[in-house]
Amino acid sequence: MILNDEISRHYEELLDGTYECVDRIVINGYFNMCYSGGGFRAFWRLLNGGDDTLDKNHLMRMASRFSRRIHASCKADNIQIDHSKVGERKHEKAEQYIPKDPNFTGLFYVFVSRFSAVTWKVDDKTKHLEKAYTYVNHYWFHIIDKDWGHVTVQISGHPPFGIRFILNGHEWVGRKARRNKLEITKEGNCFTAFQSANDLNGLCNIADTLCQKGQLQEICDRWAYWCLWFGLDYEEQKQTGFCYNYTFFQIELSRNFLFHHGTQLDETYQNIIDLTRRQLDLERLKTIFGFKRRPHNRKHKKDSFRIRIEKPSYDLTVFSINDGMVTVKIYDKGERVLRIEVVCHNLKEFKCKRAVENFPMIFEKLRKRLEAFITVIFFSHVSFIDGGEFEQLNQPTQRGKRRMAGIDINKPRCRNVMKAALALAIKSSGFTAKELATKCVEICQLQEGSYNARQASYDLRKLKAKGFVHKEENARKYHITVKGISMIAALTIMREKIFKPIVAGITKKKIVTAPRKLSKVDQLYISIRDDIVAICNHYGLRAVNM
Repeated sequence: MILNDEISRHYEELLDGTYECVDRIVINGYFNMCYSGGGFRAFWRLLNGGDDTLDKNHLMRMASRFSRRIHASCKADNIQIDHSKVGERKHEKAEQYIPKDPNFTGLFYVFVSRFSAVTWKVDDKTKHLEKAYTYVNHYWFHIIDKDWGHVTVQISGHPPFGIRFILNGHEWVGRKARRNKLEITKEGNCFTAFQSANDLNGLCNIADTLCQKGQLQEICDRWAYWCLWFGLDYEEQKQTGFCYNYTFFQIELSRNFLFHHGTQLDETYQNIIDLTRRQLDLERLKTIFGFKRRPHNRKHKKDSFRIRIEKPSYDLTVFSINDGMVTVKIYDKGERVLRIEVVCHNLKEFKCKRAVENFPMIFEKLRKRLEAFITVIFFSHVSFIDGGEFEQLNQPTQRGKRRMAGIDINKPRCRNVMKAALALAIKSSGFTAKELATKCVEICQLQEGSYNARQASYDLRKLKAKGFVHKEENARKYHITVKGISMIAALTIMREKIFKPIVAGITKKKIVTAPRKLSKVDQLYISIRDDIVAICNHYGLRAVNM
């Protein structure tokens, strides 16, 4: 699918491409029969032939058997099992133990920790069943799947054996793209480079197929009953008709914009944050989250919306908007990727069918939220985004084995050389280093001998390294490039004719009365000065002459 949102159209010349992908997926599995008192009693009768053994001791024995089987299996296969504390980041710890073999599939790590789950309390005398939520041992199976990569399966050790799957859409798309021999680069949880436009289109088409029915059902069935074996072996599963139903709990959808340069990404992102947070009001937030069209949301108060800017690490800024269980956020991912992401922390918020077969409908709801956010954010004009040339101007350049110094426009010599090169641009036959030195002495009124051809040759090499001039083969002639003309003219004129006069006018403590007749350029200076003062007011600054 070719994405055609406003950001992709507006920043087209700065982007290598755009792709959309489902990210984190959390699916809950349950055997519906065991979640009612009568259903669980029927399940127990099918398993044990009657109610005689339906008591607390036998329920605990099932949990104990689950634990013994897991420990015995891990010991036999030399798989580490770790008893962790509540709240520990198990997924991050397990990633350190992912097998290096790219063809490995199966279980590689197990965590045991207490977690809330549905359990049944039994009165041993009356056999009365009471449903309760209690903290019991859960087991986190960290598995490498052939299609989905790192998959986490969390299962309760107590009947009715509730299960949860944590999947990553980027892993599935990345593995399928490699099978299709697409030339893509994946760093962490993001695709950062494509060899060609065909590779990008192929990746988008693969990401769209994730919504097809059967993809998620297949992965859940593949591992659910294997994990359940520790509590109910395959014969017992068949005997009781144990069958999981799967529903979505959490889901994330991200749209990723890959920029040519990291400097362009940083400037674009900071502009979006600065402009958007000042303009978003409650009415716009209602538009993003569908408040006007969903009557069940009328109970929301104004304070339910939150706009936050977070810095979880020194090089990451997250701009997020929260409304209950739905979050829309924008942040930079890696060096050149800008990500806009919508997260539904609990699918109950959508008031829709949550079964995995309804994935296409849920996907469209997420996409509408994401595109609604894109339509209301503010971004600066693409013409005013620096491509990195100005920042790189004073940085050294590597030419083969030689390291050339940068161009510092604050130094008079660099400015004089660029003025002389610009004056010689009209010579169609080119110019030599000696002619550049002569012109530099002439237009800058330098003393004779203060600047010679040897020094000019060195400065020309610096200009050549930046692409401002090029040298003829087998000749001593230099020609100024189109890029060189535009950059040199902009730098010299901006500094001498725009920046210095405007700064002088702004920093004056007192503005004298203007004469009756003003030249055209002075009228423009006054107009620009007034506009800059207005910009200062917009950012909460106060100019000296105000």
